[in-house]
Amino acid sequence: LSRNTSMSGPVEQLDNVERVLEQYIPAAELAEVRRVMYGMNQGVAPAIIEIPKKVSEMAERFDFEVKGSRFKAGPEQLRAPRIVRVGIIQNSIIRPTTDPIHAQYQAIQDKIEVLIDAAGAMGLNVRCLQGTWHMPFAFCTRERHDDDDRRHDYAPPLLSAHPHHPPPNYCRYPWVEFAQSAESGEATQFIQRMATKHNMVIV
Repeated sequence: LSRNTSMSGPVEQLDNVERVLEQYIPAAELAEVRRVMYGMNQGVAPAIIEIPKKVSEMAERFDFEVKGSRFKAGPEQLRAPRIVRVGIIQNSIIRPTTDPIHAQYQAIQDKIEVLIDAAGAMGLNVRCLQGTWHMPFAFCTRERHDDDDRRHDYAPPLLSAHPHHPPPNYCRYPWVEFAQSAESGEATQFIQRMATKHNMVIV
């Protein structure tokens, strides 16, 4: 637990829900809680995968958490059994959202690179990133310029970050500057390099 201060006073912030569950819930009840939270695999709880030492050392050095589970699948008629290793990233921002746009992006990319390298060390075949991984989660905001005196509500259009089609001042969020070309953008080129490096599908 870490302590933060809110307007109503100090509050506890959970860093790891699993540790809290293990600390306060008896084993029998904990098994049922995990069944509700994570579901079952062919009638039993998913098996826990041991994390390789190299990846555990990376997690300690770069301050991230990694968990692994094994899921079984039923037999197929036309394909032989095989193992497919899939990983999912839940990321967080690094720099304050008041920092320059590219500085924010680069900090996130640097962190994602480490996480993909860790996935490669575990032999993953598929790595899934969260949506718009390259920027803060901005879709719940409606930022406006301080000098904008228009106060009526409106539904903002889809905006383009193309230099020849800048968004109008009255509805320009700072977040649209994170937009990149899906074909040749910096984030796309980065993902291509990492996919080639680890022979991995990255979504």
